[in-house]
Amino acid sequence: MVPAKSPFVLALSVRLALSYTFIVRINSARPRRGSNTFAYSSYCALLDPTIYGFKRSSNGTLTALNILPSMPQGSPNNEGYCPFKAAPDTTNHVAIPVSALYNHVWQLAVYTPDASGNLTTNSTSSNMPKVSVGVNDVSASPSGKYLAVGGISGLQIFQRRKRSAHPITYRRRNT
Repeated sequence: MVPAKSPFVLALSVRLALSYTFIVRINSARPRRGSNTFAYSSYCALLDPTIYGFKRSSNGTLTALNILPSMPQGSPNNEGYCPFKAAPDTTNHVAIPVSALYNHVWQLAVYTPDASGNLTTNSTSSNMPKVSVGVNDVSASPSGKYLAVGGISGLQIFQRRKRSAHPITYRRRNT
């Protein structure tokens, strides 16, 4: 168990032939009316997509969840996706940027946690919005209505839609 602070920070040591240490920011999810019960993040090392989570106990410690969420279906050429980071919102959704393994097109997958912290998705390559700026960070607004993606090419804002096939759409600026 790891003592929890906001934002959560967890140092992961990954050992391959050499030893590397990665610092991964764990965004705190608020799946139950802002209860701040779960935290999620993701990464892809050696083409192995991983989404992981933690449950916060009443004393603030984090316990790793034993979850294996599926990646979205229908990637280009069925090559699969690599996830990177996670942005929970207050409306029981977790947005996770995913990139096709070989063509590096970024899209936003949306997951929904259940009462135990397990994540499910209805995201597919055809219903996920594309991210045109790259992905360095992702964050949901406090209201859960907007999602900001910051990348090497700038900032892109998405809006949460309540009544659509996919709950996130790109918010175009009026000109």
